Amino acid sequence: MEPTSGSTSFQKAPPIDNFTIPVADIPWSPPPIDPLPELGGYREGNCLERDDSRCVITNLPEVDVALIYPLSLNKGRSSAENKTYNNFWRSLGIFWSKDLVAKWEAPLTDPSGTELCENLLCLCPNAHRYWGACYFALQPLHLRDDGKELITRFYWLPKVTRHTLQVRDKPSIPLHPYSEFVNICFKNADGSVRAMNSGDLVIFQTKDPENLPLPSWDLLQMQWILNRIGAISGAASSSTSFWDWDTEYEDSNIEFEYCENEDME
Repeated sequence: MEPTSGSTSFQKAPPIDNFTIPVADIPWSPPPIDPLPELGGYREGNCLERDDSRCVITNLPEVDVALIYPLSLNKGRSSAENKTYNNFWRSLGIFWSKDLVAKWEAPLTDPSGTELCENLLCLCPNAHRYWGACYFALQPLHLRDDGKELITRFYWLPKVTRHTLQVRDKPSIPLHPYSEFVNICFKNADGSVRAMNSGDLVIFQTKDPENLPLPSWDLLQMQWILNRIGAISGAASSSTSFWDWDTEYEDSNIEFEYCENEDME
């Protein structure tokens, strides 16, 4: 049976025995919770059509078109914007291989920058906020060869305050959100709802991979890694977070500092 345009389905995953997922101890600052602008262009319409104008997590209507890679790190019109973009990607190259970083960056070399259908997904407003604040992440699991289905796994991320830890300590991924006031519920076709738990599957589908492409595997993989780093580093709760996932700073003086060191080879 061929998937229909914009269909996004949910499946309850089998129990997971071990929620511990090791990540690198690397500083990462997520976006602050600021008003979200509307994106423009036909690619936003493509995203809405692909996802059937429903939240890919909750299946609810009335959605925001959210980005995987932030608009604030787009390659911009000014030299300052380009410096921030270049320093961000060079910083990633310190911790990950050149080939992997190149794969992550490749989808963004399109003239449209961040506003690609492959960089967009539909989220209801509260899920959009949680996404930007590193409250959860999606782990890409399987992409069909024909590009019509992408299976991801949903994980709540821990709320961590900055404190000293032993290097040997492994961070853990919780089954439920850290607070009863933070929750996302999936609405079934029969109207019933159930809370999302870590390990649940979220499946993206499209009938037209060419014109309505699925979210980029490589960008989702980067998000999966960096959102976890942001959560366990305590940066997600920091009041000094310096970019908004969907906001472009026209006059921002914020920039990544990149220091070259001949000993760091």
